[in-house]
Amino acid sequence: MKACIGAIVYRSLFEEQIQLENLRMDEEMSEYDERNAEMTNLFPGLEHAGPKEHLYNVEKLKNSVNIPVFASLNAIYEPTWVEYAKELEKTGVDGLRNKLACCTGLFFEITGQCWKTNSHR
Repeated sequence: MKACIGAIVYRSLFEEQIQLENLRMDEEMSEYDERNAEMTNLFPGLEHAGPKEHLYNVEKLKNSVNIPVFASLNAIYEPTWVEYAKELEKTGVDGLRNKLACCTGLFFEITGQCWKTNSHR
């Protein structure tokens, strides 16, 4: 008997991790700003890459295997969740595993209880 893998679920993309990394990068890059009259900052206007590395790795995996690949998304805010879900879809994944339990409800109109009972439809 030959053992096989039916599908792969790639590790989650965490919105809060991206936000934290972005904040750290901004703080580190502006740490020495305006220390001298001749210099307002040391670094050019760089930005955090956001989910680009994760998206690249998901797409690379999808293109290198012949079995279904599922992406996983853990986001807090609805606008970000929608944006990241669309970006993950562009990688060609076969499905998306959503972690809605982390949602604070600040932007979501559907509560977890409502979702379980299908009363949102």
